[in-house]
Amino acid sequence: MALLVSGCQSTQRVIQTDAVSPIESCRQLVSLVDQAVVDAGTTDTSVSRVKGFPYLRTNRFLAEMAETEDSPPAIRRWLEDMHQLDLEARQKEILNLDNNQFQQLVNQSRRLTDRKTFIDEVCACSDRLFLSSADQQDLAENVQDVIDIPTEYRTWRRVVGLYPLVALPVAYASAEAFDEFRAWHAMPPEKLPKIGQPVVYRPAGRTVGNRIDPVTLYQTSPKDALGLPRLAPQDEQRLIDALAPTIVQDTAAGYDRIGQVQWSNGEPTIAHAIPTGYYYLSHGLFNRRPSLQINFVFWYSHRAGDSAPWIEWGRLDGLTVRISLDHTGRPVMLDIMNNCGCYHFFVPKQSRISSVQTSSVGLDPLVPAWLPDQFPERRLQLMVSSGWHQVQHIGEDNTTDKTLSYELRPYQELEMLADESGQHRSMFNAEGIAWGSERVEPALFFSMGIPSVGSMRQRGHHAIKMVGRAHFDDPRLFDDTFEYR
Repeated sequence: MALLVSGCQSTQRVIQTDAVSPIESCRQLVSLVDQAVVDAGTTDTSVSRVKGFPYLRTNRFLAEMAETEDSPPAIRRWLEDMHQLDLEARQKEILNLDNNQFQQLVNQSRRLTDRKTFIDEVCACSDRLFLSSADQQDLAENVQDVIDIPTEYRTWRRVVGLYPLVALPVAYASAEAFDEFRAWHAMPPEKLPKIGQPVVYRPAGRTVGNRIDPVTLYQTSPKDALGLPRLAPQDEQRLIDALAPTIVQDTAAGYDRIGQVQWSNGEPTIAHAIPTGYYYLSHGLFNRRPSLQINFVFWYSHRAGDSAPWIEWGRLDGLTVRISLDHTGRPVMLDIMNNCGCYHFFVPKQSRISSVQTSSVGLDPLVPAWLPDQFPERRLQLMVSSGWHQVQHIGEDNTTDKTLSYELRPYQELEMLADESGQHRSMFNAEGIAWGSERVEPALFFSMGIPSVGSMRQRGHHAIKMVGRAHFDDPRLFDDTFEYR
């Protein structure tokens, strides 16, 4: 846990080999580490490497910023953000090497050191390489030319699987599911179908007194060259605490209980006795301006029960709830999906939306409800179905039912999770798929072009359409979906 808290720190303590420059020594070390990580299968694929620039990683938002920002301060901020992603990824990748793999790496690097010191050395080398590149002519253009974010869709699968024909029945079945969602959200909450008893989960220790107005926070926080607030750690945590939702869970069995992810007998499992929500920050665009997003991720042990389609039954299930703020700090969009990327839908601020853009391919976007008028002054309340774990109603927190508290934990813990022996390992494989969450759906939906469709997925890996193409972390997702007032 100490490694998790301290993070990847640059100590500038780099052991050099004889007759090799400090820069070349760092290149050799970073290259050695990268190869060991690939061989071990511990690459952090929530972000993407930048070919030829081993001190940078990127994501879809930063790739989009490369197309729109051209001022020197913005370019510098863009490069610094990509370098920070590299430092964060390296900590996870080295920490997730098993003890034998790590010892082999240490031996090859001719270092006698512990894991934390080794991580700091590698990060110091990444820093040194980044700083040495700062004066390179056309650096930004060269980086931009080689950025390549992998898609979650495989065109060859769609070609081989006769996608145009198979997409028709899939679109029809999806349209029926969308109609069911619209019916739920149009119902008074007391009329929603229930299988078990409601259990209410609220974020632990959060009261009216420690809530914060996001607009006020934005007004008092400095903005960077990309137009995003640079929040102090305590303000970032206050914002997360303020926006964390209340979950009203229809509970019929153990698979409806929110819990903490833990390793057990080599597989990720859910500890129901420790209700937990995981959070991370991301960025997108809203009306062509950068938007800060707060993501909350909840996990269940299974998708099961009569309400869930049998083809979706299996180990591990979950929900991702994302709240997006505009450039003034006002919440303007809520969107929700299962952690497989399935059943994605939008809940915008009605006063900001002029119309929803219809789709020429596949289904129109699902917009079954509007953000409650009193949010964020009142906490969001989400009513979730039993077994299938779909959000059926979105309102303001006003329930008086018995409450359980859930703990808020950083999402990165899932990407370097300690097992019973203390060894760290991501709950996701190198393709971004949660271990042990396989479904039968890939055999049925091969033609949709999404490998491991139906399995639980890591951030950065969520394909959210089977008919058509879209990624949850596409920064243009909102602007491609809505016309604004």
